[in-house]
Amino acid sequence: MKQARERIQEFERLQKARHLLDAISLLNDLLANGSEIEILSLAEIIVRRLKKLGVTNTMADKENGTNSINMSFLYNV
Repeated sequence: MKQARERIQEFERLQKARHLLDAISLLNDLLANGSEIEILSLAEIIVRRLKKLGVTNTMADKENGTNSINMSFLYNV
């Protein structure tokens, strides 16, 4: 039973990692090849998807040592 649960958890972890890599690939392609309209129209969807995958939308806070990814560049095209 424990081994099955560990396999399921590992599968879910790998699936989440695959989805995150797919989202990053899409974002890179969009930023490299997309028009401003395409980027702006998809920015909110991409941010929501990345949040769902565990990527935060806050800037690194140097005062308290918190490190996170800043996605505000999507809105500054």
